[in-house]
Amino acid sequence: MVLAYPVSRTRVLVQRFAGMAAFVAALGLAVFLILLVFGPLLEIEIAAANLFAAAAMVTLIALSYGSLALAVGALTGRRSIALATAALFAVIGYIGNTFAMQVEELEWLRFLSAFYYGLDPNPLVNGFDAGFTAVLVAVPAALVSIAAGTFTRRDVSV
Repeated sequence: MVLAYPVSRTRVLVQRFAGMAAFVAALGLAVFLILLVFGPLLEIEIAAANLFAAAAMVTLIALSYGSLALAVGALTGRRSIALATAALFAVIGYIGNTFAMQVEELEWLRFLSAFYYGLDPNPLVNGFDAGFTAVLVAVPAALVSIAAGTFTRRDVSV
């Protein structure tokens, strides 16, 4: 229905992504603030900068899988397929990253998981890692570009 108005499809897609990114960022900020406030009460001593880095990396992981859902939704036009695909990739990514740490033959799987890039540099101890953070910023950008390319050419009249 929104696409019946005189607004470009790219604009609709970018605004949906911006809304999702704002929501995910608000959740990440809430996690950071709650842990910052209640950490000392629970005798958890983590530097605020490292706590912020960890919250930001988890937020970027969520944004990566959310962007995947947006791209699949733009390609298929089906919300259920988009959500199922993103959830499936998130579960496979988490399990693959976990198993790959334990089984040497599966080590290559870690590089395909957003969890590797968000959790492997151990942001609670080391803070931000520029390379890993760049990957987690590039993935949503690439997925939104792909989504924009497919959504502008897709027939939405059916």
